Amino acid sequence: MPNIEGLLKIINEIPESDETAPERVAELARKYKEVFERRPGEIEHFLTNCNSRIGSAAMMAAIKALYDNSIARNNEQGADRAVEFLKHFIESGSMVAEHLKLIPDIVFPLVRNAVYYCLRKKNEPQIGHDLAVSAMRLLVDPNEGIVSNVTALVNENAPHTSESSVDSAQQNRKQRTVLAQATVHFESKYMLLYLYYGALLLMRRNELRRAISLLESAILIPGSATTVVQLDALKKSADSNRC
Repeated sequence: MPNIEGLLKIINEIPESDETAPERVAELARKYKEVFERRPGEIEHFLTNCNSRIGSAAMMAAIKALYDNSIARNNEQGADRAVEFLKHFIESGSMVAEHLKLIPDIVFPLVRNAVYYCLRKKNEPQIGHDLAVSAMRLLVDPNEGIVSNVTALVNENAPHTSESSVDSAQQNRKQRTVLAQATVHFESKYMLLYLYYGALLLMRRNELRRAISLLESAILIPGSATTVVQLDALKKSADSNRC
């Protein structure tokens, strides 16, 4: 019977020079999805011992299983831990973007849900913002300027008052308020539709690389539930990547 320790051994024995490794691990990630879901207590051991340069896809599947399992059981501590792992591995540069894009149905919903969790459930807009921007930098083509636009959107009204004239605690409260207000725009259905329809137009012009960037950005828009538009964006992104 498949077990997490066995998967860890398989991944860590794959040489980094193996060109078939990304596809093999992506397949394993899907195969072991239910194993991760049944044994969330073993996920932390797996994440801390897995070679991320080979096992990025499996690690992301494990984090998603931990997050989903925790949310389903109203286990806030487990959900927090999953978000911590996700943020750490993305921001540390441990994850390999090309490997993660082999499992778009796992990585994009996970990031979107985790960002929404930070913004709405935990009332931690700064953490949600940092995670969203880090994920977009990792997963979205930087040449499209989408990441910088989102960052500007969140920070455009940030206060510029000097520390000498405003108490630091008051300054932090102001920044949290501004970020909370800005995320309303970031979550907006209008941004989602803008990205989605922009991608459709680019696909008609056969500019697939740019279209994929917009579709991937649309999938990352945070929310409590996946929208019909995001599901279609996910499908179109996967289809375009196969072209």
